[in-house]
Amino acid sequence: NPKECKYTPGSRKIKLQWSKLTGVSKIKVQLSTKEKSGYKTVATLKGTKTSYTISKYNKKALSKGKNYYVRVLYYSGSNKGDVYTQSRAIKVR
Repeated sequence: NPKECKYTPGSRKIKLQWSKLTGVSKIKVQLSTKEKSGYKTVATLKGTKTSYTISKYNKKALSKGKNYYVRVLYYSGSNKGDVYTQSRAIKVR
């Protein structure tokens, strides 16, 4: 279930972990400084990946003490039935 993505803030980074999913061909990790808009893809991963660490946004290091909004998009091979996680506010340490 994609909703079980775990977000762990670190020093100028955010670590994401999720369980291996079947039927997923591609995963996109997106980040924004606003909850409702401005999401940029920071990584496009193979569907077999189960973790990723975000350390940059707009080619710059994440800012200490700032809130970022993270969402993960899971794509099936046919691009039908694609699933998005709810965006989560994560404060970088």
